[in-house]
Amino acid sequence: MKDVFFYFALLFTGSLPFVVMFLNYSHYHDHRAHTLSRNDDSDTVKEESSSRGERPEIASDVGTNLTTYIRTKFGHSCYREEAFDMWWERYYLDDELLVADQAGCGKRLSDVFIIGAKKCASDAVRDLLAIHPYVMFSRTRSAEIHFYDRHYKQGVDWYRNQFSYAREWQLILEKTPQTISFPEDAPRKMATEANQNTKIVAILCDPVVRAMSDYEHELKVKWYKIFNPPYYRIIRKSFKLSVFNESGLVDAGNELINMGMYSKHMKRWLEYFPKTQIHLADGNDFKLDPVSEIQKIETFLGLPNFVQQKHLDFTRSKFYCIIFPRLRCPQLRIKGREHPTLPDEDLAKLYDFYRPYDIELQQLFNRTFSWISNE
Repeated sequence: MKDVFFYFALLFTGSLPFVVMFLNYSHYHDHRAHTLSRNDDSDTVKEESSSRGERPEIASDVGTNLTTYIRTKFGHSCYREEAFDMWWERYYLDDELLVADQAGCGKRLSDVFIIGAKKCASDAVRDLLAIHPYVMFSRTRSAEIHFYDRHYKQGVDWYRNQFSYAREWQLILEKTPQTISFPEDAPRKMATEANQNTKIVAILCDPVVRAMSDYEHELKVKWYKIFNPPYYRIIRKSFKLSVFNESGLVDAGNELINMGMYSKHMKRWLEYFPKTQIHLADGNDFKLDPVSEIQKIETFLGLPNFVQQKHLDFTRSKFYCIIFPRLRCPQLRIKGREHPTLPDEDLAKLYDFYRPYDIELQQLFNRTFSWISNE
């Protein structure tokens, strides 16, 4: 009974990643590039045409006036404006709040997929993108669908049904941060069975720090205990025993280590998606200046910049809080855990292990990353 209760609790724990699947079906979604205009003299939202399939214009006060914001994000969507409260509280949209006129509404697969990396601020990136008036992010039973690694056998119809209704002008956002590395055939499945036009976003960070953070996270949530095959190997006694094998070598087969081998994974993604559809964000740069990094992603997605410094408050939390359209702070019980300690010689071994992958990553994307030493 204990085990039954454990899995039952996991299933309904909203803060833990869960659900979704993928496809034996070719998904058609042609994302139209709309020209957006701003009317600085208007404090109300106007439509570009009478069609509810067109993006609404963004009024000058949409980033400061809650009424205008709600009208822009929901007033032209498939949901009534009163859906905002439920959505903001837990990213959930109830079908009972659908508008009567469903012309142009439908469920489709994601236009934007945050593939990782886990423990590199992917939640924070999702939350800032989600507040954009033109972005639709919502959850069913969990914030993460996990179609490719946990629910692929349930089929494309199940996968599509995990998303809320949306109109053509809205960008559907999805985030499952393990997808960068697992399963290895996720890029192929996404490109050939789902939406080949999906924009891929990955936020990457120091792979050693990432592994430490992931270790502490898995000790708490214990997801690693039910993965089949068990691609995580967590030794509760210490981080060191988890990432080094009996010979003292780095255990590259352990997902704690494997996920940080970024160039290895990104080469697979580049086999199926052109660089024009992939954006890599530097986790350290994001931590120092989240607004600039989010604006780069908005531009990559063809969106007008929305998130501004005034939307964040850095004094309320160890990290920062979103203060517009309403207050949302990080869940400190699952963020910012203390990392395990490791002797300097073992840290050096880990950084030496990752160095070839870091150098290759820079060469693949012709850019530098803050954690990589070029000495």
